[in-house]
Amino acid sequence: MASDELWLWHSGSPLTLVHAAQPDDADGVRGVLGPDHAAGQSLWAAVPAGRWQSAEAEGPLPALLTCVVAPGFTWSDFTLHRG
Repeated sequence: MASDELWLWHSGSPLTLVHAAQPDDADGVRGVLGPDHAAGQSLWAAVPAGRWQSAEAEGPLPALLTCVVAPGFTWSDFTLHRG
């Protein structure tokens, strides 16, 4: 993405969010979004522009999140990695 993103967790299972400089970078930044602060979860995470990302719900329920993109999202800035 060419813009910064702010991920906000609302409900459901915790979600693991990883972002890295390259799609297969093993040294990416990893965080868990969810309601359990004592377990190291956070209600939000910021992803800088230009980072590759992956996200996966960590429980039996879907995860409901909002992703705020600024400046706005355009499909021409989006690339899906199939690896």
